[in-house]
Amino acid sequence: MAACLHAIVHDTDVIIMRVKNRMHPSEGAAATASGGGSNGALEANTTGYRDVAINLRVCSAQTLRLSLHWHVAEVQLLLLPFLEVKSNQGHARYVEWRNIRGE
Repeated sequence: MAACLHAIVHDTDVIIMRVKNRMHPSEGAAATASGGGSNGALEANTTGYRDVAINLRVCSAQTLRLSLHWHVAEVQLLLLPFLEVKSNQGHARYVEWRNIRGE
């Protein structure tokens, strides 16, 4: 994961807009699912969602020519065990949590 993040950060065609480190231990229950707050209906350990999310733009000659250089993409870096949790009902639990909050 660190090597991948290093490659993205040092790519001269990439402009990083935001990084959310949801792997860090300080990411609390609701913070993991919603980006902040502490009164979420589901706890982070029930969703199992941990990743590093990078919002970025690619500004290369090709994206400039195609007028795509303003498009923002999200790259999610996660470890295989977390991917398995995410794939096995983790996202469904997140959607349930988000719907309860009305987002």
